[in-house]
Amino acid sequence: MWNKFCKDKTVKFMSSLKLAVFLLVVFVLLSIWGTIVESMYGASYAKWQVYLSPLFILTEVLLFINILFATLVRLPFKKARFGFYMIHLGLMSILVGAAITAFFGIDGSITLLPGKKTNAISINEPVLVVHYWPKNETKHPQMANVSLPKVVREYKKPSKTFFSFAEYNLSLDRYIPFAKSNTIWQPVKDPKQKTVSMMMEIKGHGFQRMFELSNLSYEETEKHLGPLFFQMAPQLNQECLKKYITDKKIKYLIETDNKCIPLSQLTTKGESFEGLIVKSLQQKPIVKASIVLKNSKEYVFYPSKAVYPVVGGELGLDLQAPIAFVELNRFRERPSVLFLKDDSLAIGKHEKWSFHDIQIHKAQPLPWMNINIVVNRIIKNKIRDTEWSFDLPRDDAKTHYAAKVTVRSKKDGKEVLTAWVDSTKVNTLMLSEQSYLHMKIAHRQHTLPYQLELDRFKMDTNPGTMQAASYESFVKVYDAQGIQNEHVYMNNPLKKGKFTFYQSSYFSLNNKKEYASVLSVNYDPGRWLKYLGSLFLVLGSILHYLKRKKVSKPMEK
Repeated sequence: MWNKFCKDKTVKFMSSLKLAVFLLVVFVLLSIWGTIVESMYGASYAKWQVYLSPLFILTEVLLFINILFATLVRLPFKKARFGFYMIHLGLMSILVGAAITAFFGIDGSITLLPGKKTNAISINEPVLVVHYWPKNETKHPQMANVSLPKVVREYKKPSKTFFSFAEYNLSLDRYIPFAKSNTIWQPVKDPKQKTVSMMMEIKGHGFQRMFELSNLSYEETEKHLGPLFFQMAPQLNQECLKKYITDKKIKYLIETDNKCIPLSQLTTKGESFEGLIVKSLQQKPIVKASIVLKNSKEYVFYPSKAVYPVVGGELGLDLQAPIAFVELNRFRERPSVLFLKDDSLAIGKHEKWSFHDIQIHKAQPLPWMNINIVVNRIIKNKIRDTEWSFDLPRDDAKTHYAAKVTVRSKKDGKEVLTAWVDSTKVNTLMLSEQSYLHMKIAHRQHTLPYQLELDRFKMDTNPGTMQAASYESFVKVYDAQGIQNEHVYMNNPLKKGKFTFYQSSYFSLNNKKEYASVLSVNYDPGRWLKYLGSLFLVLGSILHYLKRKKVSKPMEK
């Protein structure tokens, strides 16, 4: 029976030396290709493009089968072949150990901040992080981490449900694992949504700075460039601001229906004046105003952030609101440039203000530091959007991920929204007036059973330079046994449980007064098999060599 098995054509082919040589050549060529790809495009791209590709995995599987069959056809056991058996057993152990590590191991990093405990390992595998805030419930969102397809090129499955939550289905229309962004401008869907974006630059002696202001979000409405302050306020009328900007007694200004009303005139809380009712005014810790118009709609303002009221759980700006609320002291205390209604500028500080019409590409001198401001482009009633496309990476640290998702109602299957989600920022998607999603593509997290804290970071520099010569981390480890003090530096890793921590890199905090330390983390469950296989390989080679030497001596005589 065994002889019949060994003489089978398929078994002979799978155990042949010719197949072994062919597979080894393919394996070596793939390994060389993987090394080149990794050096050019980073470890993450090389992992999915080469080392976990179907071709590489198939080559390893066939090589394992070839070694196994080559061993089986030489059974039953013979003492003279003991070295041969050990070599082949060693090779199979190394391949199995490598496979276990590839599919079950962990290779990531952990960032340690001074005085802050953490137990989260960041693994370079993207997941879609979803936080869903249902109506009237903003404190405890529904959360989920959804694994993304393990692909190296663009993935497309439009309309197919990828993930379900609450009363919605989410489809992953496109997923781009290595992506670059392209900015596009699309018309607003609602004509009442009066958006304004300005591309501009400031020029001085020996310097030039390009920047953008927009009323699309809180973060984009203002800009600080040194001592200069730029603010988007396209709801403010020039005449309104002229009347009150130099009056220090007026701190807050309301504009609605082309009427300027200082807040001080609304003396009594709840009393109507010019169709306005101040429902509440909070001064600390931050100014917050709640104003009701004659149409009974309430508007909430944070004037230290923007002149617009907030909308959607304080996530965005209500660009359709017929009311603006201004904190004038924000503009008086520093050199300010305000972009007002009808494409006009207000420039000033304290009591000195001037007003000008904006002229595209024409330099407008500022009264400070011999600086000119130039407005290059004004984009109205369009929303900036980001389109993503595939791009070969150049650095693992700069790799971006992007996905185009569609949210549909479970009830009728109608599309609620379609949007891009990426790894550069948290994306807020409004589902209704009071429910919304926070979505981001992030690295998969693994939680350690203990916590680490950076106690002290030490760095030595090369003489006469600020270039780091060496750096090391003094780490506190918190576990069930208490606190242990550990020292991690080059060639001195920290071993804790099944994980090994290596000093990898660092970055500065607080203008280089403090540093954060980055440790690479490794868990290699197949390591013992690879070590055992290497031992078998060495011992088998020695035994095989000694056996051949012993056999060759009589022939020499």
